[in-house]
Amino acid sequence: MTNPLYRLQRSPRLQCKHPETGGKLTWSELFYNPVYVAVLIQLGDRLSGDVSWRGLARFAVIFVPVWWA
Repeated sequence: MTNPLYRLQRSPRLQCKHPETGGKLTWSELFYNPVYVAVLIQLGDRLSGDVSWRGLARFAVIFVPVWWA
């Protein structure tokens, strides 16, 4: 019987397996991931410039379609 705390004590292992490509990243993933991060940075910058309910509403209106994509 193993120690129940073993799962909490061991270091996490990253699993980078893509079900369709068998673990390999595609060119589209390598392109769109940084683009997605850049869009989120721009949205956060815009929100930090207008910290109000109106700014939050603008952020949400733009963020939801980006997140959905």
